[in-house]
Amino acid sequence: MLVRRQALIDARGFESGLRAAGAEGCEDYLLSCRVAERFHFAVAAEHLVGYRDLPRNMSSNRPRMLRSWMLVFAEMLGRHPDRKDLLTRGLRDYSRRLVREAVSADRYGQLPRLLLPLFRSHPRIGTQVLLNDVLVLLPRRLLGRLLRVLRLMGRPAMTERAGRFVVGVVDEPPRAHEG
Repeated sequence: MLVRRQALIDARGFESGLRAAGAEGCEDYLLSCRVAERFHFAVAAEHLVGYRDLPRNMSSNRPRMLRSWMLVFAEMLGRHPDRKDLLTRGLRDYSRRLVREAVSADRYGQLPRLLLPLFRSHPRIGTQVLLNDVLVLLPRRLLGRLLRVLRLMGRPAMTERAGRFVVGVVDEPPRAHEG
C-alpha cells in the first residue's frame, strides 16, 4: 500500500493493540480501514507485490488471524454501524476462506478454534460456515483421501508387477558351474 505520510499519521500507524490482545495479523487491514475513513483510495488493476505463504507465517495461524479480523470488525462496526451488512459479509467471507484453507492444508485441528469464536460472537456466521463449508468440504476431503488409500492398497507392490526390472528367472535355482 502506498500511502501519504499524513494519512499514516492520521490513522495512528500500525496498531500494536492487536498483538497485545494475542490477535496480531490484521494490522495492515486495520490501517487500510482507518486510512479509508479519511482519504480516497485507488485500486491498481494488477498485482504489484507477491506474498509468500509458508507454513510458519503469521497468517498460517488461522485462529489468530480470525481473532484479529474480529477485532478489526468490532472497531469498524463501532464507528460505522450503517455498514453492518457490508462488514458482516466481509467477516463471513474471510471466515469461510480460513476454514477452506485449513481443510485443504489438512489442519483439521484448527476447525474448532475457528468455529467456536464465531459461534460465541456471531452465531449466524458460525452456522453458515459450518453448514456451507465444514460439512461440505471436510467429508469430500476425507472421502477423497480414503479412496486414494484404497486404490493404492489394491495395486500390486512394485516388486510384484510383471515386466518390471526382471533379471533372470526366479523359479530356477542358480546352476552350478560345470567344468
